[in-house]
Amino acid sequence: MLREVWIDEWYCKWISSSCKCIKQLQLSTFKFIGKVTINSSSLESFKLVSGIDEDISHLNITSEKLQDIDISWINVSSPSSTSLNILAPNLKDFKWEGDLMKTQNLGGLKSLGKVEIFLCSEVDDFVCVLELLCNICRAKVVILNEQTTKLVPWDERAEEEAAIVMKTKLLVLLSWRRRLHK
Repeated sequence: MLREVWIDEWYCKWISSSCKCIKQLQLSTFKFIGKVTINSSSLESFKLVSGIDEDISHLNITSEKLQDIDISWINVSSPSSTSLNILAPNLKDFKWEGDLMKTQNLGGLKSLGKVEIFLCSEVDDFVCVLELLCNICRAKVVILNEQTTKLVPWDERAEEEAAIVMKTKLLVLLSWRRRLHK
């Protein structure tokens, strides 16, 4: 775990190229400006907890062995110019708390077991939210907070279509929106 240190793009490249046997990486309470790129053949667990002092523009994670990602990316200074890119075909658990990014590329997530999405920002971009939901469509369990459910115009028909499209065994938000907004 790296805590309370300055991290730059060079340091991320060093981790990717020099730490060939790294299994877990946790970046917490750090100072960072720029792009975080982690490319590892051995990484199995990744956690990022960003605070108000970080100005991360892009987060890119690539690892075939990655099984668990926990991202808390809150207080993004300019969500319209940020991106989240994950290439982890064996990812089982994915948790994301924070602001919706302009671009989310979560391709190749074929083994998802549990996904938790807790968006914080007020976004008016239905396409980005729909794209995000389509990227997690193979998950067995999907948990979304109230804010995330408000970003999609749900009604009973949309709930049925979402369950069909997402092919999930459990979709926690099925009745949230209806109950909360009556």
